[in-house]
Amino acid sequence: MAETLNNVGAYVTDYIILTSKGKQIEISSYVLQTVIYEDVFSNVMTGHMVITDAANLITTIPVIGTELITVKFRTPTMPDRASIIKDFYISAISERQLGDNEQNYVFNLIAVEGFLDSTTYLTSRLTGSTSDLIEKVYQENLNHNKDLYIEQHTTKATVLPNHWTALKTINWLTTGGYREVPNTLFFEGNKHFYCMSIDALIRNQRENIYGTYTLTPAATSQSATDLSQYFNIKNIAKMSFFDVLKGQDFGYYANKLITHDVVTKQYKEWPFDYAEKRKGQNNLEGIESPQLFRDVTPKDPNNYRRVRSIDSKLWNDYTDRQYQNWASLRNSLLYEAQSSRYVIEVHGRTDIEVGKVIQCDIPKSIAKDDRTTLTNILDPQLSGKYLITHIRHEFALGKHIMLLEIMKDSYRRSPE
Repeated sequence: MAETLNNVGAYVTDYIILTSKGKQIEISSYVLQTVIYEDVFSNVMTGHMVITDAANLITTIPVIGTELITVKFRTPTMPDRASIIKDFYISAISERQLGDNEQNYVFNLIAVEGFLDSTTYLTSRLTGSTSDLIEKVYQENLNHNKDLYIEQHTTKATVLPNHWTALKTINWLTTGGYREVPNTLFFEGNKHFYCMSIDALIRNQRENIYGTYTLTPAATSQSATDLSQYFNIKNIAKMSFFDVLKGQDFGYYANKLITHDVVTKQYKEWPFDYAEKRKGQNNLEGIESPQLFRDVTPKDPNNYRRVRSIDSKLWNDYTDRQYQNWASLRNSLLYEAQSSRYVIEVHGRTDIEVGKVIQCDIPKSIAKDDRTTLTNILDPQLSGKYLITHIRHEFALGKHIMLLEIMKDSYRRSPE
């Protein structure tokens, strides 16, 4: 019989399997709630499960940490490739509460790759292109049946990890290895791992967005199976719109890089103005789209200064990291990506993951009348394209709810 969608936000739990000492146990009936987190600023996925246990599983299995949890959730009627399938290790048990006939507790979960990383240390010298080295470290130390989508780059790098974990080595390579696109990140979505720049995520999706989410009045009546409800914004969390003083303190508007060559004893200062460097960047609303701050915003490079040591000519194959070409820009780009963010609540779907670009249509908070139209009602500051930087999936009581953390880096048109 063909599968049907009875309610928007419904989900199917195909399985939740706990594996201990080679024995597999289906525990879906014990799980009250599963929460899964994915974030472009986190290398791996994490989560937790709320368990109600009337069979004393925690003792009889027993559950003492490092057991494997395998989950598969999917939205009804969607193809199997749209499912969320993931292996986690139980990293901790918390909030255990004992009762007469049952007990409750929480499994804290970390992706298998994150657990493997905690006991993997690298000490061998690595030389090659940045993207090839990241691919090598991932495949040899972290790969657990999940593809890595990587932004190719020809920048050469040499690194000697000093008992670094695999993820620390990858993060070091992404920090300075992608100098032309310095906002590169290594993160896990629910379908793949990615080593991509925010620039590439925006460039590849600006004209092919995931969908348009609209903030609709709470009293709007719709059928429980109306698929358009998937793109209704149920709630917007309280937001911090901007903080000029914090931006100055963190060098967002302007900063200064100081390089010191420990071999030649040369000392140089590199003032940086983000408004000037921003020109030509791939922004969500277009390359020449209005920025989030005024050009006249007070700024001084000396508000935020950093020193980077270099050691030119110390080795024959020395590679100049060229801090002056990317370090200050990366600082501003990542500050912007993490400061201009809002959280919206929407019905859950399992075909979405972090790194997607969406459109949000958010009306102005004003009285509406017969003259109100879609063109004059949208808030010009809040409406526009956003990048999803974080998703909190909650599967509980037959409903899949998502909290999407979304960021913007530009306006569709100038708010002034």
